[in-house]
Amino acid sequence: MFLILMAAQGTGQTSIKVYPNDLRVNLGETVTFTALAFGRGSYQPSTRFSFARVAGTSSIASIRNSPEGNTEGPNSYSSDNLAEVLGLSAGTVTFVARAGNVESPPVTVTVADPSASPYAIIRSGSNDRAVSTILARTGEAIEVDAQSSSGVDKVEWFWGDGDRTSDMLSATHAYLEPGTYQLRLKVTNRLGNISEASAAVLITPIPPPTRTLVVSTIPQLLAAYSQCTGGEHIVIPAGTVLTGEIELPARAFSDFITIRSSSEMPDMAVRAHPLQQNFAVLKGGHPGEIPLTIRNKASKIRLSGLKFEPFSDTDDTIRNYYMLQIGEAFGQNSADDNPSQIIVDHCVINPPDNIQVVHGILNDGHRVSIISSWLGNIKTYGGQDSQAVFSIDGRGAHVYNNTFFEAASESIMYGGADNRIEGMVPSNIEFRRCVFSKRLGWRRLRPNSVGDTINIKNLFETKNARRIYVEGSLFSHHWDAGRSQYYALVIKSTADQPLSGEGSPWAISEDIVFENNRISHINGAMAVTREFGSPDMRYDPRKPRNIRVINTLFDDLTFGRWGTGRGWSFYLAGVDGFSLTHISVVDAIDTPDEPAELMLALGSINTYRPEIRDSILPLNYYGIRNTCGEGIAALNVATSGWFDSSGSSCGAPSGLGTWNVSGNVMPRLRTVPTAKVYPALNHYPENYTQVGMNGYRNCDGFFLTDPCVGVIDDFGLKEDTPFKGTASDRTDPGINVDVLKARTRCTQSGDARPCLTPPANENPDRRYRR
Repeated sequence: MFLILMAAQGTGQTSIKVYPNDLRVNLGETVTFTALAFGRGSYQPSTRFSFARVAGTSSIASIRNSPEGNTEGPNSYSSDNLAEVLGLSAGTVTFVARAGNVESPPVTVTVADPSASPYAIIRSGSNDRAVSTILARTGEAIEVDAQSSSGVDKVEWFWGDGDRTSDMLSATHAYLEPGTYQLRLKVTNRLGNISEASAAVLITPIPPPTRTLVVSTIPQLLAAYSQCTGGEHIVIPAGTVLTGEIELPARAFSDFITIRSSSEMPDMAVRAHPLQQNFAVLKGGHPGEIPLTIRNKASKIRLSGLKFEPFSDTDDTIRNYYMLQIGEAFGQNSADDNPSQIIVDHCVINPPDNIQVVHGILNDGHRVSIISSWLGNIKTYGGQDSQAVFSIDGRGAHVYNNTFFEAASESIMYGGADNRIEGMVPSNIEFRRCVFSKRLGWRRLRPNSVGDTINIKNLFETKNARRIYVEGSLFSHHWDAGRSQYYALVIKSTADQPLSGEGSPWAISEDIVFENNRISHINGAMAVTREFGSPDMRYDPRKPRNIRVINTLFDDLTFGRWGTGRGWSFYLAGVDGFSLTHISVVDAIDTPDEPAELMLALGSINTYRPEIRDSILPLNYYGIRNTCGEGIAALNVATSGWFDSSGSSCGAPSGLGTWNVSGNVMPRLRTVPTAKVYPALNHYPENYTQVGMNGYRNCDGFFLTDPCVGVIDDFGLKEDTPFKGTASDRTDPGINVDVLKARTRCTQSGDARPCLTPPANENPDRRYRR
């Protein structure tokens, strides 16, 4: 919810918008909210707000203007618009923002105690009470939440099909086989006490069609669609090409209607491939024409066995903006406008090499599943970014399962453009058993006919998204292409500026988990940051929050092979909560190959609660560093939240920040003075040879002469290494090899069936209803 206080219009009169007005934070943690001023309907930049408590006691939470900036000279300040709230004890407290004599609506902050007695509650949909039964079709996204639970330090959802989601108070999932499943919620408090709740999930298959309507032209398809009431199949003969623009308006359907190829598709758990010949084709008829749009408010539509193609021409400068729109781009005014209950399975986007496509799919819907599909060869030249999936105003409950993503700029982008729906943060998003890649041929691709080069950036990026879970997936091939995009994964909060100057001040990336993934052949691993000091930023964006990477392998994270500008493995700048737990990083050149390499760069004074624990990762040439120093010195300043406005922040008193770097094995690769400079409770061998891994990828510095793609399945520790069992949890540092192999074994093949647990009951006796 978002509130606006409108003052009487007149000279100097002001209204204040506050985003958001309802926050939850754990005891000992921080969260930010923002305020903006408007006069006569226009945004008023450089308004200085103060923030004050108006209800509740000071013992529950403290508040201050957020400290901003970095350590590079007098670049730090106290934010005009951003408030930083610290949870001190369990309870509820209310704050306001003030500018002159105008006061904002109240901001309610609930401080939760993760050490309280745990109590697990499952809710679903619009139900305010605990649910015992959830109904859905095969492939349909369901949405559940545990936000009414208490005593929550750790959350785990066990879906009953062999899949699990961790660290998400709300989550989404889709089942690929019909049957009855037991969904189990496990809540653990900070003392290790556990509470569980469960619900039956009844998944019924898409039923045989109530009617089959065969079409071979766009007018026929639209006429058939207008006749549907629910349960019909609109069938396009395989190989048929429908050329032109198709728009499906909102209709009231009693059940899913299906638009599909006449050819039978593989099992829902088997990925489609562009070389298949049995698709029906929807193709743009002129430059920029969108083959298919599911318009606002449409619901219960399934697309299966369709191939989306752009307008084709010999002109390589033409840009085609969308192949499939789920929701009308920049045309929604509220969450109710989102299309809902959309299933896309066995669909393909794979344009010709000379054709530019900006966005494969716009996903601005609610409860959207993209399953066993292929979104590849999506690229642009020049300054325009390209994405396989792009989302700005979708409410969320987005499921991506067993799907291939290949885009030159970002395979996935949430945010990156200005919302039309005020306060919209797409939430509850799942990527499972997906492949994210870039074509190596793009690294040597010649400019197009007007001299523009292909726009290469990241593999995965968010600028406005909440609660994303990425699991069992494979990422490969990211390089520095001279566009200052040094990291395979980028997590940002960016309040981009539209012409009005207001932007999306609510934008945030928070509660994002990468677990059991393999990320290979990359220049840099991850950046978690937000815009700071950009000339067009007229207010400070909110801070990314609670970003976690768990049991993930970074294989061939090697600056000398994949970059020339910057070799920083991880970069943090302005984050509320970040953790690396049981990860392994393999630098495929076992020497200090480049003096530009760091393990962790800390670029701000307000990166709170970073944690690197029980992992194997090289310090590289510069280790952990900012301009204030190396190791402990850098960590202390970066987490302090302290600055001297007249000079550098390097004078921050020690003990202000909270960080945890322990249980790790960090090969030095150079002479590093570890004593007193780097944290104790870690191990610092000379190189990877001394680490003692079962496998190690030692590669040549040039990727063309040595692609270094040989299969190495075991990056675990040898039995005779001294680091066995030395993690803080008494296991081996680094990845759990067996778990990672089990969770990714079906991803590359695209056949998820061997990795799914059959339902307890394959014949649910409850009928689907919504």
